[in-house]
Amino acid sequence: MLSGAEDEAALRSGIRSLLLPGQEYLHHYNEGAKRRIEIAYALAEFDFHGAVLVTRVTGNNHQEPARARLLGWLLPRLQHTERVDHVLIESRHGGDKHDRRTVRLLQRSHQITSQLTIHHLRKRADERLWVADFVMGAYVSAHLHGEGEPWEVLTNAHVIDVVREGAQKTRNPGSHCPAGGPGLTRAPAEPGPLPAASADRLACRGQDATQNSAWHVTRSEDLGPPAPGSG
Repeated sequence: MLSGAEDEAALRSGIRSLLLPGQEYLHHYNEGAKRRIEIAYALAEFDFHGAVLVTRVTGNNHQEPARARLLGWLLPRLQHTERVDHVLIESRHGGDKHDRRTVRLLQRSHQITSQLTIHHLRKRADERLWVADFVMGAYVSAHLHGEGEPWEVLTNAHVIDVVREGAQKTRNPGSHCPAGGPGLTRAPAEPGPLPAASADRLACRGQDATQNSAWHVTRSEDLGPPAPGSG
């Protein structure tokens, strides 16, 4: 999920206003079908757009290499195409060290620079992670569980492209959004700029293969042009 820094305050306060008494954060899985539709209509009023990156199905022992491929595809495009300077990733506790190792590999290979700050946060710490979680949950529910209305509401209001590993982007057929979308999907390329050997060296953790994570990135208008050769 991508938003502008100028929208941060309104986005965070507006999302927090959706909490019910006793709730600490929004999570798509914890909401009933009717409430999911209500949240989708509320989110449709906020300023953001985004993309869902889909890799191939993996077993529990291949979760980390798959995540490394997605990070390796995503982070350079966020910095050099979308002009993003701040990335928030939902913390996975002990799994965060694998993300940090991937980031170091990308920096050493000059695919991203230290100007791109990346923070892991617990879900309750930042409301923008709730939006990313809800968008991802709506996509999964629409495509795997036949619950399509929240996804349709979101894609009618926002550009949310779906980028499959090794394939061109797709968009929900019912979307009324204009063509184009996030810059990271304007020029799809073969994902995975990390060398295969680097990804293979990442330690694997046993995780449910259906696990997904929430991401939020903020575009800065103040960044200079991309570094030569970095794109």
